[in-house]
Amino acid sequence: MASSFVSLVFSTNAVVSLKAVLVQVVYICIYYFTVSSSIFGDPRIVWKRAFLMYGGSFLPVMFFAMAMQATLGFDRAGSNRSAFPFFTDHTMYSAALTFVLLAFIFQMIAAFGAKPVNGRRISFVLLSVICALALFLGYCRAAWLAFGAIVLIGSLLWLRSWKVVAVALIAAGTLALMLFGRAGASLPNASANGAGIKEMFLSMANTHTDPSNMERLDRWHGALLMAMERPFTGFGPGTFQFSYRSALNNGPSNTLSTGGPMNPDYITRDWSVGNSVMVRSNPQVLFKNGGTAHSEYLLALSEMGFPGAMAFTLLVVATIYSGIRLMRKKSNARGIEAMALAALTAYAIHGVFNNFLDDAKVAFLFWGCVSIIGSAQRKATDC
Repeated sequence: MASSFVSLVFSTNAVVSLKAVLVQVVYICIYYFTVSSSIFGDPRIVWKRAFLMYGGSFLPVMFFAMAMQATLGFDRAGSNRSAFPFFTDHTMYSAALTFVLLAFIFQMIAAFGAKPVNGRRISFVLLSVICALALFLGYCRAAWLAFGAIVLIGSLLWLRSWKVVAVALIAAGTLALMLFGRAGASLPNASANGAGIKEMFLSMANTHTDPSNMERLDRWHGALLMAMERPFTGFGPGTFQFSYRSALNNGPSNTLSTGGPMNPDYITRDWSVGNSVMVRSNPQVLFKNGGTAHSEYLLALSEMGFPGAMAFTLLVVATIYSGIRLMRKKSNARGIEAMALAALTAYAIHGVFNNFLDDAKVAFLFWGCVSIIGSAQRKATDC
């Protein structure tokens, strides 16, 4: 927060930055400090119930998205707005779904270790399978990569064999070389009509003709140029969409490129049940908006400079490290602490390619995981 306030003082757009900082302060104060203060009881128990309640309320949204895909088609194009108006696009929906899926998986693991046997086992098995299917149909490559990494890491830790680790790393390296060694122009385009699982997977390495990858690299380049221009304070929280195109000097563009937020006359209503009844908090969406950096780390770098980016990265790394230390205690290996560690690690990986911490639906889950690990670490220190 200190980095945000410093950046706010030197912001290129004080009004935008003030709003962005206030939103983040509210998220952190409510989701982290308030719950961690033990006002509502043991924070870990409170967050366990909160995650299950979130998961329960997420299920109707998930079934709605899958029903929409049944009408639009179970391909990349059909997934794009399937969760709208609850989530603006499939990437944010998939990020939240990854948290929910991991929460259900660890509840399933806990149920198998509990006695006596009851219906919780089969319930969480079914919920985990359905959520995994929904994540698969979400067609979000970053979410697939993050969840796959967690499954791989968890499997290796469970097997506890360096030989298996070595074989897995060699196999992963070989696959990466085969994938990225192909000519970019020969790889499929994830945005093409009818793009399916195979096309989505192979398109990860297509930086020549895939508009999503090209625009992501374009925005990363813009973020780096912004950081070089203002390395110590950044351009100010929330200002990326207003500044990155000028940082690129209106350079090369592709089908997804924008010139920044446009005139209000271009505002259009995306979805409505009538002329005046809108079902979402922000019903009017710019026909073309400036978008974001598609990376939590580069967004922090461009908006808050190197100090802010380092502070955010250290927060994530330190929390994950604390979570790993907590896993030395066997009782934590199947508990809420393990779920928080897995979910936070998954989002740390996902955050390389997307950023959603300005949205309450994802910020709640992220800061919840940080709060769980922080509370557990303090309790372990006190003991």
